[in-house]
Amino acid sequence: MDLSTLKNYIPMEEGEEYSGIMDADVTLKGRVSALENEQYDQFKAEGEVVLSKMNYTSKDLPKPVNIERMKLTFSPENLSLNELNATMGKSDFNMAGTIDNYLGYALKDEDLKGNFTFKSNYLDIDELYVYEEEQTTSSSDTVASSEPILVPGNIDFNLNSDIKHLKYDGMDIRDLRGNIQIKDETASMNNVSMKTLGGTVGLSGSYNTQNHLKPKMDFAYSLKEVDIHQLAEYFPTTEKLAPIIKKVNGKLNSDLKMTSELEPDLDPILTSLTSVGSIASNKITIAGVDVLEKVEKITMLKGISNQTIKDFKTKFKVEDGKVNTYPFNVNFGKIKAKVHGYTSIDQKVDYTMNLNVPKSEIPEKMIKEVEKLLAKANNIVPNLKMELPDYIPVKVKILGDLMNPKITSDFKESLLKATGNLKENIKDAITNAVKDTVNATIDEGIDKANEEIEKQKQKIMEEAQKQADQIIAEAKKAADKVRAEGDKQAEALIKEAGSNPIKKRLAEEGAKKIRANAEKNAKRIEDEGQKKADDIMRKAQEKADKIQIQH
Repeated sequence: MDLSTLKNYIPMEEGEEYSGIMDADVTLKGRVSALENEQYDQFKAEGEVVLSKMNYTSKDLPKPVNIERMKLTFSPENLSLNELNATMGKSDFNMAGTIDNYLGYALKDEDLKGNFTFKSNYLDIDELYVYEEEQTTSSSDTVASSEPILVPGNIDFNLNSDIKHLKYDGMDIRDLRGNIQIKDETASMNNVSMKTLGGTVGLSGSYNTQNHLKPKMDFAYSLKEVDIHQLAEYFPTTEKLAPIIKKVNGKLNSDLKMTSELEPDLDPILTSLTSVGSIASNKITIAGVDVLEKVEKITMLKGISNQTIKDFKTKFKVEDGKVNTYPFNVNFGKIKAKVHGYTSIDQKVDYTMNLNVPKSEIPEKMIKEVEKLLAKANNIVPNLKMELPDYIPVKVKILGDLMNPKITSDFKESLLKATGNLKENIKDAITNAVKDTVNATIDEGIDKANEEIEKQKQKIMEEAQKQADQIIAEAKKAADKVRAEGDKQAEALIKEAGSNPIKKRLAEEGAKKIRANAEKNAKRIEDEGQKKADDIMRKAQEKADKIQIQH
């Protein structure tokens, strides 16, 4: 058959074209009971379908599909894809495999089994992805479906992939290999590995819908020698949780394991979520980090924000909407530190830095003042013979909003404590001498006028939050309408198919596509709403930041 002649017999959609040659010689004949009893020798199913030099063009596809050769072979037991060599744009495909019990699946809705291999030298997902126009819905009130996406229970598929070069969302990925399996109402990703982000990434996990009301997921990754800058560029969530990452250079290793029950919209149920992981690096450099620059200003310790840190390693866990970091050791030059705390999903932080500051690192002016007072104290109480110790323990707190946290320090108290038990007048003298150089908090000395400024800033942010919340709510409502209309169209299509098994099967596939398109459009509406809300909050924060506190 010359496929270019199909348009003479079958109505084509606008922009739809076929060309190429199809050779088909297939015979299906026998009793369904023979299939049910696996008496394949009593059922005749034989032949093959071969496509050669086929070209398919559609307005729904970003590029034409060119099939150099595809061969399907029929038998009572299975349907074999002997070969498939195709291209689409700059991408190439090579696939082979078998589908078992296809007749039982088509005629009796029995389990369908498949085993395939997929290979490609170059796969450009960015070129192949179709951005669909948003669909409008009726103005009538609708209710979004509360049903989760279920993995079919009668599908047992196994796919092994080997992709030499992959482009996805701007990322350059090499040597992607791994296995995808669908079985027992569970979709699993096994031993997936790839070279990207300057290192190696391993992925595994599953989506389990055996409990139809509460699906479960488990997920794990392993990052080896991944470039930190590339990680921040392609995964914005990392920068959202840790803005410091943009000021860090180096490579890191990281592992994560996470399990959770899921809401119908696939959001994790936080009360069931458990996650543990680790981050390590042989050497990283940091420079110009705002938070650490504030720590320098408060403690007057130089060089903390510009460092090369070696043998960095820490563990973390996610629970109750927080990324909790276990205590870890880090050296800021000669200053040893232990750090622990958390970053929350709602952009709040609470970290503690316990510094062990050598006497040699304390500012010279401060040392001279303290030693002068110690000498005076020793003259008053000669038997004390007091000296400033070689190391001063200092606690720094980083608390509040992620982008503008409040920094406090107990440096002053630590210095006073380190000098011993002086009489009250000596303590007062030391306090007055070091007051200007070891001021422990940014907010010390703020007067009533500054309190009023804080109220103004709070009011600006509260009003902006109300606007942002309203925009998000409206976007959610519009997105829910899109999903509901998609469900309505899908159900209508299935109902129209009636009891005819072939029409019903085609209708079910069409319904899946309708629902998928509706979900894409709904997600886009929600994303745009979130973006508008974020812009409002960002502009409000900029406006509030311009109101300066006077010290």
